[in-house]
Amino acid sequence: MLFYREHVVDVLLLLEQFYHDAFATKRCLTEISRLLRATPPASLAVLATDYHFVPRLHACLQPHAANMDIVHSLCLVLQHLLRLPDATDGSTSSALHHDHVVESGLWKIVLDAMKRDLDNVAFHIIGFALLSSLCYAAPFTPHETNQRDLVHAGAMDMVLHITTLHSEMTAVGASTLADLCYKNRTSLAMCVCHDLAEATNADRAFKAEAFQLFSKGLHRAFRDAASVSSIAAAIFHLHVASPAKAQQCFLQWSLLDRWVTCVSAHVDALDVQYQLLRTLDLLLRHNETAKDAFCAKEMPFHLVTALDAMHDTFGVALAPVAYVAAIVFASVAVTTTSAGAWFVHGGRIQNLIKASVHSFAVSSLTHFPKAIPALEQCIRLVELLAMPGTYRAILIRAGAARHIRYIYTSKKHDGVIVLCERALGALESGS
Repeated sequence: MLFYREHVVDVLLLLEQFYHDAFATKRCLTEISRLLRATPPASLAVLATDYHFVPRLHACLQPHAANMDIVHSLCLVLQHLLRLPDATDGSTSSALHHDHVVESGLWKIVLDAMKRDLDNVAFHIIGFALLSSLCYAAPFTPHETNQRDLVHAGAMDMVLHITTLHSEMTAVGASTLADLCYKNRTSLAMCVCHDLAEATNADRAFKAEAFQLFSKGLHRAFRDAASVSSIAAAIFHLHVASPAKAQQCFLQWSLLDRWVTCVSAHVDALDVQYQLLRTLDLLLRHNETAKDAFCAKEMPFHLVTALDAMHDTFGVALAPVAYVAAIVFASVAVTTTSAGAWFVHGGRIQNLIKASVHSFAVSSLTHFPKAIPALEQCIRLVELLAMPGTYRAILIRAGAARHIRYIYTSKKHDGVIVLCERALGALESGS
């Protein structure tokens, strides 16, 4: 079958004419994929508005739904069709195809193929990428209707099942799960005993014990940076959707133990550490049980050790990680009440001092003099460590008062000046 066309619609017409022939169908899909790849994303909308491209394509491919070669070619077509425009140009035109792929059921051809061939890891990676792309209407903008329909049709269950079967799918599986739940607030009405209960995609993930899968994934792939980062990001999104459930599951499935291992294993990866710590920050907020467990498992010591090793490697580039680490330590140092009040927790501060958190805070004042956010958080951490009064002498001997006075006289940043005044007041009170 020899043909070359300059427009996707011309090939679509040929496909409609010869779709009964499997070879012709695969050849047409290859040609369509080539033409779509050369088409700018912003120019793809006309295929949906003028030619009803996706429904016509779906009609041609239904007889070949069991042909893996054709399904694979379909995935390549959709990969180029579902490209989102650059976030800077403000266009969301290609989201029309996202709507049509889900509404027509074209994506289910891929889902059914994954169900039939559970051991085809290479195909599952492509299929998961398709599911992820269908979850967005624009860069960083979720397509909540698609997310709901995908999960309702069994996409989340399939992702969890395949990720459980194949350890090499851990990273892409966690990433796809995060995409299915990303900023999803659309409730799915589920009929249970004739009563309607509202559940978001995140609720369904908790019910399917996604956190158990995350715990197993971190246990078997804790040295794989991609897997660790993807799982941490997925937990982050699930926590944003349902903080109470995420905090409960985090402790229930011993994920804090996994965090200790991962922090120690990735001292050479700043991005992984940042993802781990920003997720840990969320999980510890207003969670006194988790804060106690954080200290009981000696995580302050492991984290300070990792930060020291990373500073030797990365220098001032460590500032964003040090910033989040200081927030985590400060969160552990205080207890919050249901009424919103807070006070310092002497027992936990003792654990932080034993783990040399004060040394991290003081050294950061000189390591990151131009990183204002890190500087502010470390000054605040010194203030909290000094509040009980027991450890003021230790902090002063470590150079906290001297460094903060220098910062106070040399910086013009209003926020830094206020924090310096408060920290010096805590250090000098009663001295």
